[in-house]
This record gives sequence, C-alpha cells and structure tokens, in this order.
Amino acid sequence: MNGARSIEGEIGEPEEIATETVEVEYVRKITIDYDRSREDAIEDGQYDWVNDKIIKTEFAENDKEKGKKEVNFKIFSLRKGRSSQSQEAIEQMEQEGYRPATLKELLAFGAVNPEFQTEFPVNALGEVVSHPEKEIDCVFEIFSVDGERRVTFQPLDKKWDRYCRFLGVLKEEKE
Repeated sequence: MNGARSIEGEIGEPEEIATETVEVEYVRKITIDYDRSREDAIEDGQYDWVNDKIIKTEFAENDKEKGKKEVNFKIFSLRKGRSSQSQEAIEQMEQEGYRPATLKELLAFGAVNPEFQTEFPVNALGEVVSHPEKEIDCVFEIFSVDGERRVTFQPLDKKWDRYCRFLGVLKEEKE
C-alpha cells in the first residue's frame, strides 16, 4: 500500500486531543466510487497509519454500496460538555434526515478533507463489525496524532468525549 503504513495495533484512543472544542457545521457533497476496494480507498486518502486488522480482515460487503454516487455529508457534534453514547449521535442524525456513514464513506471523506481529522476524531457509526481478536462490536474512526493521519477501530459502546465528531450521510428517498 503506497501512502499508508500498517502497524500492528489494538483499539486505541488518540494520544493527544485538542484542548478546546469549536462547534462545527460542515456539509459537503462528494462523489464516491463504492466499487473501489478498501485498499484503494485507503491509498486514495494517503493515511499515514492504518490499523492492520482493518487491512487484513474481510468484512461483509454492503449491498447498497455499489457504483458511483454523490453523497451529502454532514458532521455531527454532541458537544454538551460530557461524554455521550453512539445511539445519541445516531438519533441526532436521524432527526435531521441523515444516517451514519460507513467505512468507505469515512475513507472517502478523509481523502477529500485530509485536514479535518487533524482537528477532531471523526467516526463512522453506520458499519458495525466484530473486532477480529477481541470479539466486541466496533466502528471506524479517522483521527490524527502529531499531524499523522490514522484509521482505526473504536468500540461501539464507547463513551464518546466532547471532541469526537460523527459523519452523517443524507438519506436518499428510498432508504
């Protein structure tokens, strides 16, 4: 894989987190080629580090992720000065007509917006996978440590801190 290093890794927290939260209202339309492989999507994003389990593990294919589509993204923040659960983020997205993003959508977002994950960890709650070794439900996250852009797993039942952001995708009418 050009542009990405794979390092044996576990589920991890970012080692450094910003000390101040800024409210973000971000909406953007991106064309995604869902037929590209996960490896190609990682290469497109030029990530510096990718959890090797994400590279090596086969995850079930999503039948809805076929062909090229224009996708409207929105970043959601649950900034309340306290930690929150995944379900709160999903409910907020649904109230606004969005659904949680999948791994391919998160990787495409990171490829087009490489600077965003250096400010906040961005999570995709729309694709829950079993961690290949720990047998816990996980979701995907892009984040940064010292300017190094990374891709990893996070536990679905994690209490997300106020710095975390969640990537939503505007629902299509037939969803």
